[in-house]
Amino acid sequence: MKILHITNRLSEGGVESFLLNLLPQLKVNGHEVELLVLNKEAISMKTIFEDRGIKVYVGRYANLYNPLNIFLLKKYILHYDIIHTHLWPAQLYISIGKLLSHSSAKFITTEHNNFNKRRRFDFYRFIEQWMYNQFDVIIGVCETSRCNLLKWIRHPYVITIPNGIQCELFNGAKPFDKKDLGLPSSSFMITMTARFFKQKDHSTLIKAASLLPPDIHIVFVGSGESILECKALATELGISERIHFLGRRTDVNRILKTSDLCVLSTHYEGLPISVIEYMSAGKAVVATDVDGIRELISDDCLAKPNSFEDMALKIRRLYEDKQLLNRTSEQNLLNSLQYNIEEMVNQYNYIYNKVYNG
Repeated sequence: MKILHITNRLSEGGVESFLLNLLPQLKVNGHEVELLVLNKEAISMKTIFEDRGIKVYVGRYANLYNPLNIFLLKKYILHYDIIHTHLWPAQLYISIGKLLSHSSAKFITTEHNNFNKRRRFDFYRFIEQWMYNQFDVIIGVCETSRCNLLKWIRHPYVITIPNGIQCELFNGAKPFDKKDLGLPSSSFMITMTARFFKQKDHSTLIKAASLLPPDIHIVFVGSGESILECKALATELGISERIHFLGRRTDVNRILKTSDLCVLSTHYEGLPISVIEYMSAGKAVVATDVDGIRELISDDCLAKPNSFEDMALKIRRLYEDKQLLNRTSEQNLLNSLQYNIEEMVNQYNYIYNKVYNG
């Protein structure tokens, strides 16, 4: 089959990680797989995908919300058997483009989050009901994602395929010496990997660090628009020497393996690949208590949303009890095995064949 995946951007984030895990494996399964990115100014990972054998097409516009994207998509969708779309507004544009092109392709979309702000307004319900009806199959990345969508719209074919990763890439990684990352060798290292933008809540973890012992250091991996205000917050709290901003890295697996604990502080999620990576590295995890994350880690490691005090409490509990830290790490590693890339690819391959063959 000839398959085109369409997404908004290709910089860094959960969807990009998802695609980087999935697309090369689909090629191994014999499919011809290509990728179209709408935002021409958000393609910093383009060469990484191309190095993995994925042809990447780039849109014409810097403004993701330019409606001319509809006509761009119309040109592409006539040449593929499967069109697989990720995220709004690409989902809306492809739905309109489908009608304008009269394409015979099969249309699939993956729902990567359990919530979006449009669901606060009934006006959008009618738009999205029409939009989702243009897809032959909708795939939720977790059961919560599927159920929440079906509370919002009606569709006859909504399934769940959990995210998966190459577990051995993280479990078998070689750790750094902490000094190589700019930390004292004796420090307790906490790592969070996430793009700096409005969905993620880096500031709550920084505030939590101000309540924690001075040998606890926080490492942030990622870049983005909110990084400067996070650096300013660390300086304002007088803890900038304990907060480390490493930027975007290609050796995340080794950084996670070096860590003593991993954190995801966030406002909402789907089934976060970052947390699965933490678990696969054999690390205990503290994360915000939101949909999607609850499916991955135990309740006693979930912090109340927007509460730096509760996050600090959950971190301190693991920091002070090394036996608990080790037990939690071992259980996370065991649980991570169910989120392997082979199972995810097999399920996507099954859906593609089923839809394509009618």
